[in-house]
Order: sequence, then structure tokens, then C-alpha cells
Amino acid sequence: HIGRASGGRVLTKFFSAGDVIGEASLILGAMRSFDIVATTNVRSVELSRAAFYHLIERSPELADRIVQLADMRASTCYWALQNGSEVTRCLTGSQMTQLLAIVTERKVPQGSYLWRAGETALEAILVGKGGLKFAEAQDQDPFTTGTFVADFLAMRDDKPLDTSLYAQLDSVVYVVERAPFIRFLDNNPGLLINFLKARVVE
Repeated sequence: HIGRASGGRVLTKFFSAGDVIGEASLILGAMRSFDIVATTNVRSVELSRAAFYHLIERSPELADRIVQLADMRASTCYWALQNGSEVTRCLTGSQMTQLLAIVTERKVPQGSYLWRAGETALEAILVGKGGLKFAEAQDQDPFTTGTFVADFLAMRDDKPLDTSLYAQLDSVVYVVERAPFIRFLDNNPGLLINFLKARVVE
């Protein structure tokens, strides 16, 4: 995945087996924004514009999902994942696509709580902009761009949270609801290990 910068080319992302390329431009009618260059010998399957439109006509929800993916790829979310923790930086193209398809953006004013101790664990949070903190750990530095905050064990076991998470600054976060987050980690056990070990992945 090659982006142009200052008249040259900058490698921005690798795609691997199972990844899909170019679908957003077909849906949105937009110009291609990147060059795609094969760095090894590649066997691929190409879908014509007519065949692609026939496919989404039979499955309108697929078109909605692709538009959501395009929006997320153009948002801070994509940048936060690419430049965040070591865990998210190592996501494959397929894992990135899976995750972007299940996140929603939320603006959180300073001082607002995302969850409180005693509540049911319903969400995982990726910080896009701003800063979040646990109310129980005021001496800690805030969680900033690229940090994932999630109590996976409380989600999985349907147990109450024992932390309260709030926005220390006006923030933009990306939220993954419990059921799709658990499915995502179940399908990616290597990532699951990181969330079993800690509430915060940064």
C-alpha cells in the first residue's frame, strides 16, 4: 500500500492474504488515493465494477458496511490504530478491517464518564484524541491516542466493573460494543492474550 508524499512514494501499509482493496472507491465514486504495488509475487481475484455492483445490490447491508469502513479509514481511528500501541501497530490488514467494521465514533466532553464502577461491562474504548483516566488512579498519566481500554474478563464473565473511566480532556473515542468485541478477540487469539493480561493496552 503506497501513498505519495512530496513527489515520492512512502510505504504506509502492507496487505496480505484475505485483504480487500479498492472497494470504497467503487461505492463512493471517488478517485483512488493510493498506488498499490506488489512487493512479492501475488495471486489475486479481481471483481469487475459490474459484478461488484451486482453483489451489493443483492446485499445492501454490505454497501453500508463498506461505507462505514471508508469513513473509519479516513478518521482518527485508523491513525490511532496504526500509530498506537505495539499491539495495534501489528494488526494485519484483515484484523484492521475487522476492527474498523465494528467501531463507532463518540465525542466525550471533559469530565464525562464513559463507565462507572459497579456497572456492567458493555464497551471497549480506543482513544482517538484527548485523554482518559481511571478515577481510582489519579496519579497515573492519562490514556492518550492509540490506547485501548477494556475490561475483557468483566465483559466475558458478565461481572460488574471495578473501575470508573472518565475524560480528563475533551476527547474523541472509538467504541466497540461487548458482543462484537468478544467475537473479534475469539477470532484473533493472539490479540486476546493481551486483553487477558491487562485492562489497558498502550
